[in-house]
Amino acid sequence: MSSMKDTNLRTAEQLGAVIRLKRKEKDLTQSELAKLLGAERKWVINIESGNSKAEIGLVLRALEALNLRASLTDGDKPKSRGTLRDASPLDEVFRNLQGKSMQEFLRAEPERLAARPSIDARIQHVRKRKRATQTRISSKQILVNRNADRR
Repeated sequence: MSSMKDTNLRTAEQLGAVIRLKRKEKDLTQSELAKLLGAERKWVINIESGNSKAEIGLVLRALEALNLRASLTDGDKPKSRGTLRDASPLDEVFRNLQGKSMQEFLRAEPERLAARPSIDARIQHVRKRKRATQTRISSKQILVNRNADRR
């Protein structure tokens, strides 16, 4: 169970702190997270330290890899609980992009996520590949061993 609670983020430093906390909670190194994202370790270091110029696509992938969800709220709207039936300009965007309403898109999202391999399976795969590369020996080492056996 996660020790994290819902948080309103206002700065890149806060986002970096949340990513670092969740990464450590999942027992991932910076290098392992970078491999999951297809990025370099330096990128993970920068985002965790609050780099405000991080690529948004990688930030979203990092949030997904760490099973974090980002949501946006309209600060101009009164703080009342709305329903999915409330119309919004975003609904029009989803209709244009997806050919369906935001409500339909959000209903299908759990099914799409359930069809993907779990993050734990991906982490195990990355760790397995890491162990495999650590056990490989170079061709030079094979030749040295072979020559030693011939003596």
